Amino acid sequence: MKYLKLFNEELSPNTYRRAANRLGYYNKTTRSSALHDYADEKEFGFYNMTFANNESNSNLVINQKFTNPRISRIYYGKNSEANILSYGVDGENEAESLVNRWVHGSGTGHDPLSITFEFSFTPTREAFKASQFGIRSTYPSSIPTFSIELDMSQWYEGIEEWDAESRWEAELEDREFTPSNVHDFYEYSKSFCLYLRSPLIKGNQFYGIFSDKKSAVKFKNWLISALDGDIKDSIMNILRLVNANTTDLDTIEKQFKDIKIIALYDNEELNSRLFIHSHKAENRWFDKELT
Repeated sequence: MKYLKLFNEELSPNTYRRAANRLGYYNKTTRSSALHDYADEKEFGFYNMTFANNESNSNLVINQKFTNPRISRIYYGKNSEANILSYGVDGENEAESLVNRWVHGSGTGHDPLSITFEFSFTPTREAFKASQFGIRSTYPSSIPTFSIELDMSQWYEGIEEWDAESRWEAELEDREFTPSNVHDFYEYSKSFCLYLRSPLIKGNQFYGIFSDKKSAVKFKNWLISALDGDIKDSIMNILRLVNANTTDLDTIEKQFKDIKIIALYDNEELNSRLFIHSHKAENRWFDKELT
């Protein structure tokens, strides 16, 4: 690495990766791993994280370096397993299905008007040596870490229940009742809030949280810069269907920008004894309001 930097301090991360691959080809594993990590740090930065295992409370991996944050899955509501980032999944159709489930309310197939974004990180080679994180591979790959859920309405019981009191009053007063349309239902029940959740993937073995404030701040800055992609598109799919006001997107974006850093990291002294019996790290970290 020092030899390479003598020629050009602005070498691209891929140049270091090619050098790392060459070292690995000749079985110089330690040097190759260090160079791979250096390339990832240069391109993506490092995030200090603590991971727990949902199968064993003793498998706690504390304050290890991770890199390459990305949005790995986006789901509409709580009952859909369709990741709209997957090939062949139509996000607009999934959004329409969610709005129908939300309007339907209580009963089979109902859903809150919500979108959940799952985020993944890749352990450095150094962290991978500490724990393989359930990865059945020689090299580290991306791990679902946590999710952020956007709730868009405070009402969960559907439009029929929403109209129940107004219908009853109309009957008492012997006047015609006019049912709410989807726009009115949304407009009067809308309420935007973000929550930190566990990863979405079923059977996920590991999950994590940042282990210091600096890493949490770095992630929030990355997240804000990533809003104008898949996150914004998935939100707009819902807002178009309910004929939302143009200011609602601005309000939602402000929610992301106002995320409480303190909810994203745990820098307390942790050990497996904290999570004996039914106590799990996910209960300590997740299902917290972020705004």
